[in-house]
Amino acid sequence: MKRKFTMLLVGMAIHSCCYPLVLLHGWPQTWYEWRKIMPTLAENYTVIAPDMRGLGDSSKPETGYDKRTVAEDIYQLINQLGFHQINLVGHDLGGMVAYAYATAHPTEVHRLVLMEFWLPGFGLEEGMDVANGGLWHFGFHMAPKIPEMLTAKREREYLTAIASPVKVTNSRIIMPCDRKLKSSGGDGECWEQYLSVL
Repeated sequence: MKRKFTMLLVGMAIHSCCYPLVLLHGWPQTWYEWRKIMPTLAENYTVIAPDMRGLGDSSKPETGYDKRTVAEDIYQLINQLGFHQINLVGHDLGGMVAYAYATAHPTEVHRLVLMEFWLPGFGLEEGMDVANGGLWHFGFHMAPKIPEMLTAKREREYLTAIASPVKVTNSRIIMPCDRKLKSSGGDGECWEQYLSVL
């Protein structure tokens, strides 16, 4: 079955010494979150930094935002590039995708680095429990159609309000997803990443 999906791939410099390094961004970031470290990493690795489904310049299909499907997107991309084993780094929701990739293809992941995220069964449920100190944004982002309705034409303001001070100081960090939220016509594909967290 052919996938009707396009993925933006940026920053690939070929090196034959090691397994390639695949960088999976968080939410609401895109490949752009890795831009400052990619040149240094590319001195020793083939660096692959795709925009995941629904974010950045990748296509925004109506379905398929569960982490296993997004992991399969990445797996297909890696295979199309001719690689079979990789070093895999996932940040935030990209960490969930990286974990799904590694569990589906354990012999093809040489090294796995997971940053700033929770897994179901390992803290995610507690982190989502607002009544007991969990983070409110999980429930908000996971409510079908609510985030799109309440943030339409105010995506930048919303993302700036919830971002850490570090992200706010450089508007280009937020802009890629913010731009795609606006241009998606309110379909909310960027929000779909949260609808399938569990």
